[in-house]
Amino acid sequence: MRDPVLVTGATGFIGSRVARRLLDRGRAVRVLVRDTSRLDPVLARRAEVVIGDVRHPADLERAVSGAGTVIHLAALARAWSRTPSEFHDVNVEAVRQLIVCAEHAGVERLVHVSTMRSAEPAALRPVPGFARGPTPYEASKRGGDQLIADAMRRGLDAVVVRPTRVYGPGAIETDANAATRI
Repeated sequence: MRDPVLVTGATGFIGSRVARRLLDRGRAVRVLVRDTSRLDPVLARRAEVVIGDVRHPADLERAVSGAGTVIHLAALARAWSRTPSEFHDVNVEAVRQLIVCAEHAGVERLVHVSTMRSAEPAALRPVPGFARGPTPYEASKRGGDQLIADAMRRGLDAVVVRPTRVYGPGAIETDANAATRI
């Protein structure tokens, strides 16, 4: 695999740890972040930092250019939004554009980190009320996953990873640096 490895979502709980682990293993890492104040100080010093937003195609193109591997962890992962279309913009349209950039740049592998909540249930059973359908978050993550599956059928070397709820040190902290990572 050629370097650098691009990590989106590197200010998040999983993304920051993935990026640090890659650096610890001697890999050159590039991170795409909107807000450098939320970036782990180690990553700020050791990784190549690209300031941008996954919703902006030019930012994605700049970040992906020359990367051998892309690990996509950036997502809107909350229960609700005042602007429900925000789920689609971040979790579907940004994935669509990332795929275009990855294909254009000749990325060797795209790792799309999704969620177990995007997987279809193993056995469909009728459920009454609001719970019967996917939440806007779940629906948007399914949409992004489907785009990855379509790109894989076209020949993109990609994989979808679906973690469940993630816990660990630092997830909920009160110090000034971690307060925004909750």
